[in-house]
Amino acid sequence: MTKSGKALQHAKVTGFVSPHATFAIYFGSTAWCALLILAEAIALGQGIWDHSEVVIVCSMVLNGITYVAQTVDYIAYHFLLWPVTAINWAAQLSAIGTAAALLGFALAKPSGVPTSDRDDLLWMGIVHLVAQSLFTASQFAVTLEYFERRHQQSAEARACQLPTVVRRRG
Repeated sequence: MTKSGKALQHAKVTGFVSPHATFAIYFGSTAWCALLILAEAIALGQGIWDHSEVVIVCSMVLNGITYVAQTVDYIAYHFLLWPVTAINWAAQLSAIGTAAALLGFALAKPSGVPTSDRDDLLWMGIVHLVAQSLFTASQFAVTLEYFERRHQQSAEARACQLPTVVRRRG
């Protein structure tokens, strides 16, 4: 069990109730990231995105960076080395930007793309943008819940440690 996993369990973050549940959540996050990269690779291989291949490759690279940074942060640093955390969040937010760019590309109906393919492009763009946003939002939500619960636990611990004032009479 990593330091991060233990901290999430100790803080009682929703879903992180045991080592197995913590592993399952991390595995799910890893699988989601892998599915995003796989979907991008499939989209790249279809050849219907015309001149947006650079954006798709960029999105794949950003999701790969996210995976590596997330793993390094989770295993080794537990959000205590800000450059690693910053790389993770920057890559995730940039990947949302590339997903939005692909949706814009689909909306613009590039020349040479039949109308029927445009609908496919739109659906792929919408699903990709939602999937990318959901990935980032879920990680952000876990982070916020962790910070809030740790803050509450710290406040409760401080309240328990306040000295008791005893007045003596006489």
